[in-house]
This record gives sequence, structure tokens and C-alpha cells, in this order.
Amino acid sequence: MWVSILDGVGKYVFFWKKWIRKPKNLNRVLVIKLTDLGQALPVFPFVKHLKETNPDVEIDVLVTPDVCEVFQQFETVSHVNEMYAFNSRKGRRGFHFLERLKMIFKLRKSKYDMIFDLCADVRASLFTSLLGGKYCVGFNDGGGGFLQHHCVTPDQNWDFITRDLSVLSVFESQSYPSNLLSDLFFPVTDRSRCVIDHFLNRKHIKPHKYAVVHSGNNEDERILTVVDIKRALKASDWDKRHPILLVGTELDKPRLTMLAKQMQPDWSVEVVMTKSLHHLAALMNTSKLVISSDSGPMHLAGFLGVTVIPIYKDLGNKQINHKQIWFPYEETVDITAA
Repeated sequence: MWVSILDGVGKYVFFWKKWIRKPKNLNRVLVIKLTDLGQALPVFPFVKHLKETNPDVEIDVLVTPDVCEVFQQFETVSHVNEMYAFNSRKGRRGFHFLERLKMIFKLRKSKYDMIFDLCADVRASLFTSLLGGKYCVGFNDGGGGFLQHHCVTPDQNWDFITRDLSVLSVFESQSYPSNLLSDLFFPVTDRSRCVIDHFLNRKHIKPHKYAVVHSGNNEDERILTVVDIKRALKASDWDKRHPILLVGTELDKPRLTMLAKQMQPDWSVEVVMTKSLHHLAALMNTSKLVISSDSGPMHLAGFLGVTVIPIYKDLGNKQINHKQIWFPYEETVDITAA
């Protein structure tokens, strides 16, 4: 309610922002995406496409610490001039306010020609407006659009990649390759591909004959139980003769080992430790089915064209509107509420 009122008033107070023309020459730009990994995946193709269409521009990126860590695993990082990690959610209120101020003053020194706010949030729009950019670009569906010089109204049928890339319409061009994200993951590095191939060969697991289950990390409230996994497997008519790979990090190993014991001997189960998102992507790429309660692996599997069953633990018995809560929405997606 208050966001709508703020937007209504802001449109009249800041009407002059829409009259400002975008800079003709871009020397330095900033891309902001302060979200979880699942929604931040489009940052990779966004930066790649921005650099390819504007080769001389210096690109800085502001993301959360988790996304920053993942970003380091991809060749896209070579397109980035400076990468800033900022946790926009955690911390005591007073302390967090001081950290936010420090980041604002730090970024203002760069004197950006253009800032891309991909957060679609009124607080992020306010944060962006304080960075002193000559021209700010963002969305107008999350509130705060009146603070931007150029706004895009997303189509509800757009997937996350198309949504974020749509702000590049500020350059009067909307021609984007449809496989931008897949190109970032595949071909994956030879090292990752060899690691996964070696594991599959050693376990005598045939490509496209196994399921990948990402049950969440130990700190996640959406951790999948044996009941959740069996329900998803039953919904997919999974052949019990084909193996199921429980995927996680070293910290998840004790819990995944326990899950494997609970599912055996009815199911053929293996516990797999992945050391990077490249490993997970390589494992998913040759799988037949992916089950996950984590948005990152969900969207990664969807973008790779693998059949995926996302399990939403917090929906309960609520009615699910597939097109509103999942992108890309395709025939390979089957949404389940646990």
C-alpha cells in the first residue's frame, strides 16, 4: 500500500528525471543485483552481453557475498572491472545503516555514467539514486521507478534472463541470444567435465539415466526429507533401477549419508560432493531429472533444459499458479508443494 502511495507522489516530484537523456559515451557502469543466487543467475549473461555490445566500457558489479563467490567461477568475471560484495539484509539495524553509507560513499567516487538496478525493489531504487550515477536504469514493478531515468515494465511471461536483459532496451536494442546462460556453463571447464565423467564411469552410471536431488544446505529451512524426495520421484514415475544422486557440499555429507541410508535398499542412491557450481551444472546437464527446493539449482536446471521438479516447502496446501512462481515455464517443469 505504502509503496503505491510513494510511487504516485514520486512520479510528480521526480518527473524531471524522465527528461534527462542518456550519456552518449559510456566509460564506466555499475550493475546491481542484491538477491539470492537463484534470481542472480541472469547477472552472468547480462554482464557478458553488455560487454560484447559495449567493448570499451568498464563494468563494476555489486552483488551479495554468496553470488560474488559463485561469480569467481566463471569466465564472465574477466569482463568485470571491480566486483563488490554487499550483504543488504543481515546485521543489526544501526550497524547495517553505517555499512550501507560506507558503500554509498565508496561507489560515488567512481562517478558512473550509467547504473543498472536489477533488483526491482523500492529500497534498492533509493540506494541506487544515492550513488550519483548520471543515468539510472531499472524496473517500475517493484516500486521506486520514479527514481530511475529509464524504466522497463516486465512482461509476466518473461523468464529471469529476458527480464533482466530487457533493461538493455535503453540502448534501443532488444536482440539477445536465447542461450546466453547455457553458453556460460557449457562447455564447462575441461576440469569440471572430467571430474564428473570420471565419477559417473567409476560408479557405472550412464548419462541421462540418473536423477539429481539437491536437498538444500544445512542452514536452509527448506531442507528436503525422505518423504519429500520419494513423493517427487513417484510423481515423475521414476524407475527404481536408475540411480539417484544426492548432491551437496562437504558440510552436507553427514545429512546426505543419513538420507541415503533411509532410502536404501528400495532405491539406488549415491552421495555426491560438488566443489563448485560448474560441477553441479555438469552433473545436471547429463541427468534425466532434477529435484530441488533451492531456487538456484531449480533455475539452473530449467535453463539447461533438464526436467525439473521444484518443491516449495512453504506453500503448504495453497493453490499454485505455475506461471507466476516459476520461470522458465515449460513442459519440462512440474511444480510440487510439500
